[in-house]
Amino acid sequence: MRRELEQNVRMRLKSQVLERLVAANPIELPAALVESQVREMQLDTARRMGVRDASQIPAREPFVEPARRRVALGLLINEIIKTEKIELDQAKVAARLDDVVSTYKDPQEALQVYRQNREAMQQVEMLVLEDQVVDWLLGRVKTTDQPTNFKAVMNFGT
Repeated sequence: MRRELEQNVRMRLKSQVLERLVAANPIELPAALVESQVREMQLDTARRMGVRDASQIPAREPFVEPARRRVALGLLINEIIKTEKIELDQAKVAARLDDVVSTYKDPQEALQVYRQNREAMQQVEMLVLEDQVVDWLLGRVKTTDQPTNFKAVMNFGT
């Protein structure tokens, strides 16, 4: 429960920081990047729904704003990484991997599968790098702690 609580608190904090980053930095988004992201989101949703017929791919409209947000965040995060020379912390990658594989029946086997799958490793590395940017941002903003309880944080009863 403690681990889930910590993860949920961190996820909420990260979401708030990234929302404020986008709001504070309006940028012109390349239409091609937005359209590519919309299409990727449509196809991902179709895959998760088990859609096999191209005519049943979900409409693009519900994905436009989330795609715009993803593209904006990607551009802003990449700019921070470049400008501030943030480098991937391999120790944090290892810790994240250990955390991920700890939920599997055979953590060592899962770890080996992750390390052999370049795409899976890239996803873990991107998450760690994004977390490093969030940590960098948190070091430069004022935060206010708000008292709450486990039930509220975990969205029970909502």
